[in-house]
Amino acid sequence: MAPPPSHSHRIAAIDALRGIAIFGILFSIVDGFNGVGVDAYLDSPLNLFWWRFHEAFISQRCIAIFSFLFGLGLFLQWQRASHAGRPFAAQHLRRMACLVGFGLINTTLFFSAEILLVYAVFGVLLLVLHRVDLRVHLGLAAIVFLLWGPFQDKVIMAPIMHPEMAAFEQAYPEERITAIFRSGGLAESARLRWIEYGHIFYFNSAWMRTSLCMVLLGYAAGRSGLAMRLFSQPGQFRLAGTAIAIPGGLFMLAGLAGFPTYADIWAGTGLYLIVSLGVLLSTFTLIWLFALLCTTSAGERVLKILAPIGRQSLTTYMGGAAVFAFIFHHYGFGLFRTVEPPTPFHIAIGTYVALGVFAHLWQRRFSQGPLEWVWRTLTYRPAPPKPSARSNPDDHVTPADAPR
Repeated sequence: MAPPPSHSHRIAAIDALRGIAIFGILFSIVDGFNGVGVDAYLDSPLNLFWWRFHEAFISQRCIAIFSFLFGLGLFLQWQRASHAGRPFAAQHLRRMACLVGFGLINTTLFFSAEILLVYAVFGVLLLVLHRVDLRVHLGLAAIVFLLWGPFQDKVIMAPIMHPEMAAFEQAYPEERITAIFRSGGLAESARLRWIEYGHIFYFNSAWMRTSLCMVLLGYAAGRSGLAMRLFSQPGQFRLAGTAIAIPGGLFMLAGLAGFPTYADIWAGTGLYLIVSLGVLLSTFTLIWLFALLCTTSAGERVLKILAPIGRQSLTTYMGGAAVFAFIFHHYGFGLFRTVEPPTPFHIAIGTYVALGVFAHLWQRRFSQGPLEWVWRTLTYRPAPPKPSARSNPDDHVTPADAPR
């Protein structure tokens, strides 16, 4: 397939939307560092509101948005390489290998539910698929959306779920987990993180399904040209956007009122399909509404605030994970399971704001974030120069400059 015309300029709306997605990701993962479950949010109306707000507007939506941008970003990178006459496959594989390296560091040192390793796998899959017909991408997205969750839950996980969890709970009772994260050593906490990592990605079929589906849709949207039209001229999609936004918005409001926003196949086929479709529609609702916002005068101010954060989202994501690990784990304060809701959300907001200020200050002098420069240096041959204030057109829409 011949690539469509290249877009050499950055789309600020895409950068800013990535910045929002990173906020939602940090907002979602902070409780994982603190080790406090949903029951802690049921003890007061205020805490319950925080939890429902998170479930209705942030949980799954922001990682889905980021996944969509990951797929779109990979297409745009291939497009640029094609127009420049550069071979893409080797460069892309080096890029995904670097993503694996960041994921290994993040899982070992900071967080047991990080996403970079999975994005690297998705990226290699897209390399295999990037020359197939666009309808194949859409068909695979539909298959993943409809069948991944039930297949993983009933075929893969059903035979091993209960024995695996029973063995884990026997080896790691709550008291031991608390002691490890509060005052344990690096080797012991890293081992526990990797065990938890396997559990999360084996058992969380809904999250895996949504992420892969959105990666495929993002790549397809790039190939078809719809994505660039959406972010540059969202008004052209007013009819389709409204048709999606009405049910998508109602689903989010229903979640705020207590309607389930997460369901696996064991909850019943009907509820599973309703919730799955609701997550998909509400995600595209948020994307379209944000694209519309960016065409207003208020949206221009939002772009100036959020676009720099999106441009160094890998630095923001891993920086946030490092801050959370220092606050909650044995590296620093060791406050694991001692911080009551909604304080973890306040910590996430404060961390994001601090990292956002850092992004603005850094980009006054450099064109790329510090980890983004490391990633680029390891990806391209010959290595690019050190970060400078000069604009770099090849720095356009990086794909997964972070993720969960």
